[in-house]
Amino acid sequence: MDEYLFSFVNYGKMLETIISAGGVKDYSEITSKDEKFIILRHDVEFSPKRAYDLAVVESKYSIFSTFFFQISNNAYNILSEKNKERIKEIMSMGHKVGLHFHRQGSNDLEEIKQRIQYESDVMSYILHTKIDRFSFHRPSQLVLENEIRIPGMINAYAPLYFTFTKGQPDVDFTKGVKYIADSRNQWSYLAPYTSPSPDFFEIYPKVQILCHPYSWTEKGYETLYNLKSLIEENKEEFVDTLNSETVYVKEYINEL
Repeated sequence: MDEYLFSFVNYGKMLETIISAGGVKDYSEITSKDEKFIILRHDVEFSPKRAYDLAVVESKYSIFSTFFFQISNNAYNILSEKNKERIKEIMSMGHKVGLHFHRQGSNDLEEIKQRIQYESDVMSYILHTKIDRFSFHRPSQLVLENEIRIPGMINAYAPLYFTFTKGQPDVDFTKGVKYIADSRNQWSYLAPYTSPSPDFFEIYPKVQILCHPYSWTEKGYETLYNLKSLIEENKEEFVDTLNSETVYVKEYINEL
C-alpha cells in the first residue's frame, strides 16, 4: 500500500496538508498566547545525508524545520568535513539546527544541564553558529517531569511545545499540544499509521511532529529494506573514505 510508505512523494503530501493547515512555525515564534501551531522537527539518529535529502524536499515546499544532530554518536561524526558541509547547507536553505542530546543513562539533572550546555557550545564552535535549541534522545520520564531550563536555549520538550501525559490518561489534546512521531518506521500516537490528515489538524490545533530522516527515502522502503539501504549507504561512504585516505586500498576497491 503506497500511502503507507515513507517515500518523498508521501512526505510531500504531508507537507501539502501542513501548508493547508497553516504551515510550520519555528519554536522561537511560538508564545503562550498562540491557539494554533504546527512544529516540525527531525532528530538525526543515523544519517546526516538523509537529513540533507529531507531538508531539500522541505525547501521545495518552502517549509523550514529544525534538524537536531548528536555530537556523541557512533553512526556519524559532525566534525567530518562532509557532514559539516551538509549541515551548513541545511542551514543555508533556511532550516534551523540544534543539539540532539543523548543522556547516556544519566539521571543527574545538574549533570545533564551542564552536558547540554557543553555540547551545544562545542556544536556552536564547530558550525560557527549559535546553537539555541535541544531535543532529548529517548527522553526519560525524569527529564519530561522536570523541565530542563537552560538560559538562551529552547527545550523541544518544554510545556509550551509538548504536553506530558504520564499518569494523565484523560489529557484533552484539543487544548494541549498533540505529539506524533514516525518511530520504528510507522506513525506513533496517530492511527491509522499514515501521515496526519486535514481533519487531524482541525481536531488538534497545536501539534509537534517528529520525523526521523533515516526513515524517509525517495522510493520509500519497508522497514527491513530501509535498514539495509541505510547500512549500504553508510558502507559506501566508508569505502569512499578508505579510498581517498589511503593508497593501497585502491588495489582492492572493486572487491569491497
